[in-house]
Amino acid sequence: MPKEWRLSRGYLVGPRANLAGANLAGGHLAYANLVGANLTGADLSGANLDNARAQRAVLTRANLTGANLVGANLTGADLTDANLVGATWIDGRTCAEGSVDRCA
Repeated sequence: MPKEWRLSRGYLVGPRANLAGANLAGGHLAYANLVGANLTGADLSGANLDNARAQRAVLTRANLTGANLVGANLTGADLTDANLVGATWIDGRTCAEGSVDRCA
């Protein structure tokens, strides 16, 4: 397996991975390299994405409820219609009810 890749909840996870619709709920993705990955419609609820690198990742319609995103790099990531309710945002604050597309 390439150095930047890992196995999480039965999925190979790494840069530019196609994880559209994947069930990664509760997955351990801390420090994962998800640069340019396609996570459209993926279930990442309760996942630990602490310090993950997800620049330019596509997270359209992803379920990130209750996910830990502290320290994650989401520069250029597409969060269109992503559910962030209850997620711990990159700066440590908890995303409020109605947090879709961005942490409110």
